Amino acid sequence: MPLSAFYLKLFHPLAGADPAAITYLQSLLTNDNANLALIRQAARIYSRRRRNLIHPTYADDSEGEVGPFDSSETILIVGSWRSGTTLLHELMAADGLNYTCRTIDAIFPADPGRHLKHRHRLLNTMLPANRKFDLVRIMSNSAQEEEFALAQMAAPSVFLSCYFPSMRQEFLNEALNFEGLRPNARQIWSRCHLAMSHRLYTKYAAARRPELPPKRLILKNPANSTRIKTILKLYRNTKFIRILRTVDHVVPSITRMMNIATRQFSLERRFKPVDDSDSDAFVEILLERLDADWKSLPKGSRQTVDYEDLVRDPMSVIDQIYSRFGFALPPGRRDKIEKFWTTTASQWRRPQPPLS
Repeated sequence: MPLSAFYLKLFHPLAGADPAAITYLQSLLTNDNANLALIRQAARIYSRRRRNLIHPTYADDSEGEVGPFDSSETILIVGSWRSGTTLLHELMAADGLNYTCRTIDAIFPADPGRHLKHRHRLLNTMLPANRKFDLVRIMSNSAQEEEFALAQMAAPSVFLSCYFPSMRQEFLNEALNFEGLRPNARQIWSRCHLAMSHRLYTKYAAARRPELPPKRLILKNPANSTRIKTILKLYRNTKFIRILRTVDHVVPSITRMMNIATRQFSLERRFKPVDDSDSDAFVEILLERLDADWKSLPKGSRQTVDYEDLVRDPMSVIDQIYSRFGFALPPGRRDKIEKFWTTTASQWRRPQPPLS
């Protein structure tokens, strides 16, 4: 077994979770199908090795409120999963003018920014070289969607449906609609999301010299497609970019992604696979909600990008986004984005690997 596969088997992602997530998920492990060993192992790793390194959780109702995020301008990339959101996110995160959630922040959201060099080195020995469902390269500093971090903080998150596939619909409903499992789901999510953004600002932007333009926070998360109204109450200076891709291409890719993620991360021994009809219904609900909320956004705060245009000529799309939002893109910063595309273009154009 390769070393990376050994580590992934030994260290479930919950080893990086907030204590509230461990406690909350333990309370759900009550059926005969539960893999209790994994969650107990995660709890042991957490308590022994990271107890003195973490910040307090914001998922606990006893915690104080976190104020609205106005430390920097915020850009949110939305749209369905498997529609090119990751590509645009990584391109914009490569310019050095934006800061974002990285893989290390998503897996260890409660940890402070101390000893980052050593943390990155350790995590890179544990991560696979590529995401299994599409072979996109992944490293500790890769731009990452914050939905994984929210699961680690016990907030409503789509990823919890992969941990507990027998409760898939309940977790999806809570994550996308803030309904069902916890009556205060919206408040928990809001507190965790703001706490995460404040931590990212402290790590990556707070120390920027005052004479330099402030960095912008850029987040990519398809699940935020149904949360726009909530986000607007939390983030005062927000712009949105929506990616469009043909549903016929998106649905089978989502089915594949969900089944691979569930097989990797499930805390249950058996689960019913997702099929294309499940994914089609899921995408339909998400896009209907996004369509309705999208129209209410001011035209100057939203842009739409076509996936085919992005893959065919990403630099033209980037130029268009920055120009329409009035963002400066100095030549040296543009060169960074172009270099990233030049070195990674092949991974966005190859066929998907087999499921097994």
